[in-house]
Amino acid sequence: MKKNLLICLTLAFAILLIYSNTWDSGLHYDDSVNITKNKHVHLEKLDWQSIKGSWFSGGARGDIYHPVLYRPVAQFSFALNYYFHGVEVFGYHLVNILIHIITAMFLFLFIKEILLLPKLREKYGDYALQIAGLAAFLWAINPVQLTNVTYIVQRQNALCGMFYIIGMWFYIRARKGNSGHQYVFSALAIVLAMGSKENAIMAFPAIALFEVMFFGITRKKLIVFGGLIVAGILLTLAVQGPETFGTE
Repeated sequence: MKKNLLICLTLAFAILLIYSNTWDSGLHYDDSVNITKNKHVHLEKLDWQSIKGSWFSGGARGDIYHPVLYRPVAQFSFALNYYFHGVEVFGYHLVNILIHIITAMFLFLFIKEILLLPKLREKYGDYALQIAGLAAFLWAINPVQLTNVTYIVQRQNALCGMFYIIGMWFYIRARKGNSGHQYVFSALAIVLAMGSKENAIMAFPAIALFEVMFFGITRKKLIVFGGLIVAGILLTLAVQGPETFGTE
C-alpha cells in the first residue's frame, strides 16, 4: 500500500512540475464554440433546469445554438468551471491537470492488476509494481499528452480516457474477485466515459479481448459481449445526438 501511494504521489508531482507553466494558457480554437460562445454551459445557478441545459449544448451552426444532447459529462464539467470562475482559465487548467493525474494513477493500478493475473503472475509478478509504475510514468510525461492537458476543450478526450481506464480497472478487479458491486462501478464509469466522448465505446471490444486473452471465450460470452457492443452503439448515438459540433 505504501509503495502504491509513493508511486501515485510521484506521478502527481511529475505531472504538476511538467505542466506548472500552463496555468494561464488562453482559450483557443474550439474553446470558443464549446465554452465562451456557448450560452448552454454558462451556468449561473445550480438548479436542475440549468444543469440539464448544459447537457444539451450541441448543434452549433455559426453563433446559433440548437439544444442537442452532446457529450453531457464533459460539457457539464465546463459549465461547473464557468459557474465558479467564468472564463478565467486557471480553474479550467486545474481540472484538466487533475484529470491527467487521476488517469495516470489508475493506469498504474490497472497495469499492475494485469501483471498479477494468473497467466502473467509467474513471469512478471515480482516486478509488477515497478513495470506498472514506469509504464504509467512514461505515459504521463509523454509530449503527446500536451494537447489533452493544455488545450481546454480536449478535456472531452481526457475525461473519456479517465473514466475508461477507471472502468477497466473496476472490471479487472471484479473479474478477479467476482465482486458484483465492482461490475456496477465499472459499468457506471464506462457510461460516464461515453458521456464524455463517443470513442469510449471501444471499452466493450477491449473487455471482450481481455476475456479472450486471460480467461478464455465461450459462446455465452460472445452473445453477452455482442449484446453489450450493440447496446453501446445505441447509447453512443443517443449521447451524441443528431447534430454536434464535430469537435475532435
